[in-house]
Amino acid sequence: MTWREMRDLRLTSDTTWARVEGSPRADKPDEALSAVIGGGPFWLLAREWALGELQGNDAAAPISAEVTTRAVPIGTHRSGAQSTTLLEADIEAEPYAIDLRIRVQAGLELRRLLGDDALFADLLASAQFRLPDLPNPDDFPEPNNALLADAASRAFLLAVQDRTIDGYAVLEHYQAGDLPNQLDTPQLQKRLDELLAWFTQTYTAFPTIGASNWIPSTLEYQAEIHVGDGNEAAGLDVDDYNGGRLDWWNFDLLREPQWDAFKPRTDETLPTTVEFPGMPMSRYWELEDRRIDFGQVTAARTDLSRLVLIEFALVYGEDWFSIPLQGPRGAMIRIENLEVVNTFGERFVVAPAGKPSALTWDRWSTGHPSHAPPSREPSEDEVAAAQSTVVFAPATLSSTAGPAIEDVIIARDEMANLLWGIEVFAANLLGEPASVIDLWGDHLIASPSDPAGPGLYYTLMTDVARNWYPFAPILDTSVSPARATALERLPFLRTTHEGDLVPVLPLGSLLGRDDPPGSNRYRLAEETVNRIAQRIVRRFERARGPDGRVHLWMANHRIPTQPQKQSGLRFDVLTDVGQEERSAAASPSE
Repeated sequence: MTWREMRDLRLTSDTTWARVEGSPRADKPDEALSAVIGGGPFWLLAREWALGELQGNDAAAPISAEVTTRAVPIGTHRSGAQSTTLLEADIEAEPYAIDLRIRVQAGLELRRLLGDDALFADLLASAQFRLPDLPNPDDFPEPNNALLADAASRAFLLAVQDRTIDGYAVLEHYQAGDLPNQLDTPQLQKRLDELLAWFTQTYTAFPTIGASNWIPSTLEYQAEIHVGDGNEAAGLDVDDYNGGRLDWWNFDLLREPQWDAFKPRTDETLPTTVEFPGMPMSRYWELEDRRIDFGQVTAARTDLSRLVLIEFALVYGEDWFSIPLQGPRGAMIRIENLEVVNTFGERFVVAPAGKPSALTWDRWSTGHPSHAPPSREPSEDEVAAAQSTVVFAPATLSSTAGPAIEDVIIARDEMANLLWGIEVFAANLLGEPASVIDLWGDHLIASPSDPAGPGLYYTLMTDVARNWYPFAPILDTSVSPARATALERLPFLRTTHEGDLVPVLPLGSLLGRDDPPGSNRYRLAEETVNRIAQRIVRRFERARGPDGRVHLWMANHRIPTQPQKQSGLRFDVLTDVGQEERSAAASPSE
C-alpha cells in the first residue's frame, strides 16, 4: 500500500492512556510505603552541612518547667474585703439620680404587690407620695433643671399623673421610719419589704453608692485598692484611669503585701514556643509564606528600632518560650522560683530579666506594677520584688455599654483663644439622652436681631451656640506652686426677651450643673486638655461576673476626639450690610 493510499485511509499513530498503574508482585507493600531512595541520607546530611544546620551550638530545648508562686487576693476599693464584684464596677460606679420612669415603675410594682385598691387609694391621696408636677418654664434660671422637661418627658408625666404614686418616695419614707400613722400597717410594711427587695434586685444599690472616684479637674478616676486580708492597708493605686477596662498597666504599687501569710504553690507546666505574625520558620527545610519577604525590608542608618526588630525576628525569634502561670482570679501573684528542664535532663534556675541594680528596669516590663511616685527612691529589694509580681485584676472581659446619657466635648478654640465645654446630650426627666440644643429651643433667650437695613453695623461680640460654655484661665492657689494655672468654667450671659441678662449654666452634671453664689466653680487643670479635644461620656455599663451575677453601674468614660473646635466667637465686628448690592450696581453690566 502506497503512502497516498494510507493518506486516504487517514491512518494515524496516537498513543493515549487514562491512568498509569503499577503492577506490584510482592505480597506486602512495606517496601513501597517506606519510600526508600538510593543515597538519600547522605544527600540530606550534605545539604544540612551546606546550609549550616550542623553548626548549631544550642541543640537543647526546654521540655518542662516548675513555677513556685504565692497569690495574695485583691480586695475592693471601698472596703478591705476580698472583691466579690467586678473591679470596674467598684471603681467607676457613680451615684445614680432616680428619674421619673423609675419612680413610676416602683409605684406600679407596689400597686401590683398590694392588690388592695383601698390601701393604694390612701397612698394616692397622700401629698408626699404624688409624682412631681410639671416644671414651670417661668422658673428660669432657678432652677435650671426646668429645661430638662422636653416633649417626651411632659407627655409621659401627663399620662401617669394622678394615676399612680411615686414608689421610690414611699421607700424613702419607709426606710426613714416616717410613714403616716394611718398607713403604717403590717400589711403595707410586708409589701414594702418585697418592694425594696425587688428594687435592689432590679437597680442594685445606686442610691447608696459612696463618694465618686471621678476627679472632675483631671477627667480621670483615682482610687486605692486593698491587697491581702481586710485588715491590711491599700497596696495598689489606680491613677490616670479614663474608664473602660482595667489591666496591669493601670496599677502602681503602693505597699508590698504580707506574702508570708499565704502558702506557696508549685505547678509543673510545659513550655511552648512563642509565635508571632511574620516569624521566620524555625527549620532550614521549611519555607516562609509568600507574604513574608525579608529581603524587601528597607532601613536607613538611623532606623535603629527597625534594625533591632529585624534582628530579633531573624536571629532570636525562636529562642522565646511561654509558660502558663496558674493562679486565682483577682490576685497579685509573685513568682518565687522558676526552674526549667531541657531535653538533656539539665535543670536551670531562671532569674528575672531585670537586674536589681537597674531601678528603672520595670518601666520596660509587662504585667508588673510600677512603683507609685513616692517621697523616696525605692530600694533594690523593693524593685526586685515588684519585677517578680504579676497583677491579675478581677476585671471584666467585656461589657455592654448603653447609650450616652450625657455627652460632653472639651476642646480648645485657637481662633477665640478659649477653652470650651460643649454639651451635646443631657438626661431629661425620664433619664434618657436628649439633645441640649433641642432642650433649649427658644426658651426665654432673645436671638440676635437682624440688621434693619443697609449700612454699617457694629457688633461687640458675636453669638455662640447655647450649649457652649467658656473656660477662663485663673491663678489656682489651692495647689503648689501657687502660680499654677487652672481653667474655670464661667456662666455664659444671655439676654432674655425682657432685656435681662441671665447666666446660662450646663444642664448635665459633667460640667457642673449647680453654680450657687460664693461657691467654687467647676475647674480643670491646665494640662488636662491639650490640642486634642476630650470627649466625656456618661452611660450605663452592664457585665456578668465569673459567678454569673449581673453587674450594672453608671460610669464616665474619657475618649480623645477631634483636634480642635471653632466656636465662631469674634469681638468688635463691623459689618457693612448692602455692600454686595452696591458693588453690583456700580459695576458695568455685560
